[in-house]
Amino acid sequence: MTWMVERLAELRRHLEHLRGLRAKAGRREDLERDLSLHNDVLFSLLTVCRFAGIVAGVLASRRE
Repeated sequence: MTWMVERLAELRRHLEHLRGLRAKAGRREDLERDLSLHNDVLFSLLTVCRFAGIVAGVLASRRE
């Protein structure tokens, strides 16, 4: 796998994980009550943002 494909696969993995958490973390109160769930959602959101930024940066640099 190329470096970019690996980043995209990781991005997809975390997005799918977040979709799976949707049933457990449907309301704000769920996240406030369960610190592990809160941290799980937070970590995956941060990871998605990180990889989206990396991919966007690489694509932007290739466009120049």
